[in-house]
Amino acid sequence: MGGDNLRINNKRRIFAVMILFGALFFALVIRLGYLQISQASWLQEKAVGQWTRSTTVAAKRGKITDQNGIVLAQSGSADTVVVTPANVTDPEKMAQTISDVLGMDYQNVYDKVTQDKSSVIVKRQITSEQADQLRAANLKGLGFTVDTRRYYPLKNFLTQVIGYTTVDGTGQDGIEARYDKYLAGTPGKLIAERDSSGREIPYGAEQYVEAQDGYNVKLTVDAVVQTFLENALQDAYEVNQAKTAQGIVMDPKTGEILAIGTYPSFDLNNPPRNDYDQLQTLSRNRVVSDSFEPGSTFKI
Repeated sequence: MGGDNLRINNKRRIFAVMILFGALFFALVIRLGYLQISQASWLQEKAVGQWTRSTTVAAKRGKITDQNGIVLAQSGSADTVVVTPANVTDPEKMAQTISDVLGMDYQNVYDKVTQDKSSVIVKRQITSEQADQLRAANLKGLGFTVDTRRYYPLKNFLTQVIGYTTVDGTGQDGIEARYDKYLAGTPGKLIAERDSSGREIPYGAEQYVEAQDGYNVKLTVDAVVQTFLENALQDAYEVNQAKTAQGIVMDPKTGEILAIGTYPSFDLNNPPRNDYDQLQTLSRNRVVSDSFEPGSTFKI
């Protein structure tokens, strides 16, 4: 009897262990199924984010021209300073050189180049002369990315109509804002493999998605007529000591606006961003935004 009871107890123990292992195996299958099916896309995206780094390639913003093709606004290439902290061997020298060339605060630059990040943007849209000086310094961990900057060749010309953009190239006012989705284009990107410290892997795979440039916008304004109008507005403003002067020139046969302006204005390449009230006042296109008492058609 004792031997039979022992065999029965052993069978029960074996059966209990088999049930336990079976439950663990079943739980493992459920967990694997959950990770491979339900969480697959999220885990794959997270893994790709760990071993690759994506750099945005800015699209070239479209031009704004007058009716004769004279360029009133265009985008050009500009360098942006980028530092890979893991590759920096002498952060003090790096910070001092950058602060001297770019006119930035030393401590601010030092804090950037010593951050625990894969890459840090130090300053955007520097001049070509500044970029040449930094390249000549041959600092390890210092790099550049291609950025775009908005230029207005005629400066304070048709200011309130053209408008301006942010540093990122997004339209903030005028034509730049109204037709932003057409002017902006579609950014591209460069995806490259990196190690756990964010350093580039030699001969690693890279994928380049080309940016699509924005459309051009052609106005009915004639730059020659606009020049005459703006000169007349400035004279009227100064002679009469007026608060503002506005004018418009229209083709009576077609209704096309040949010239339109408000004085005073500002250089679109350097908007007074530090004074919000002044910026809003000078940006206001009073010809279309303000109300005026109608004049006598007989006098005209």
